[in-house]
Amino acid sequence: MFPHRSHSLARLALSLALLLGVAGIGYDAVAQKAPVVPPTPAPAVPAASTRPLTAEIVYRMLVGDIALQRGAPALAARAYYEAARDSQDAQIARRATEVALFARQRDLALEAARLWSKLDPSADRAKQMVATLSQPGSGGDIKAELERVLAEAGADSKTLADAFVQLNQALAAQADKTVVYRLIVELAKPYPGVAEAHFAVALAGYNTGLSDLEITAASIRAADRALELKPGWERAALIKADLLAKTSPEGAIRYLNGFLASVPESHAATGALAQLYVEQK
Repeated sequence: MFPHRSHSLARLALSLALLLGVAGIGYDAVAQKAPVVPPTPAPAVPAASTRPLTAEIVYRMLVGDIALQRGAPALAARAYYEAARDSQDAQIARRATEVALFARQRDLALEAARLWSKLDPSADRAKQMVATLSQPGSGGDIKAELERVLAEAGADSKTLADAFVQLNQALAAQADKTVVYRLIVELAKPYPGVAEAHFAVALAGYNTGLSDLEITAASIRAADRALELKPGWERAALIKADLLAKTSPEGAIRYLNGFLASVPESHAATGALAQLYVEQK
């Protein structure tokens, strides 16, 4: 196989491993499908580094690359993590996370992802990776880790909002949706003025299946609060309609008609209303 072809396949394999982890697929599933071909990238040269790239840091990255080429991914993962730690460079931290996943070094992947998230607070993929690798069974405290991620995101209102919107997706692998709901309720408490925090609670409640009337009622209240804080927000309106439809399709229809009276350009709400009418026939 030509070297450039091997390199391309390896990069693709790493990207898939990272995406699987971010999507919430368990680490064991990723590890079982670890590619045979080791990645063989050229030494990374980040665009911007918090600290100068010393000879020692470059040497560690070189050791990592050579270790990968020679079939020693665990050594490569450690070398890249040390390079990321010493350089405080987000791109190297991302690479360290990828290599640790490839090497099936879960704990090291989590540490690298934490460093990546710290160095680049805008990196949604890093936050999701931290959440995924911290899930029960990984030995990590997921609540404490997510509290840390949200606290760091709080420095920027848009970043915090995005973090809450993505929270349910990051926890999608959890089988017990009621546990996820209660976790998100706790995570949202410090952010009463953030519409997206209430939206996350409402969505988590919907994901439980709504067999618990108290969760249903609390989720509707959360959707209402999200809409109070962010009037006309389509996503919050749609989740409220879904919640209402569980116990009262007629109530959901009335609500969507009212919403469309104030936000007539919402195609998604129009489609949801049409679907409810069809289901009522």
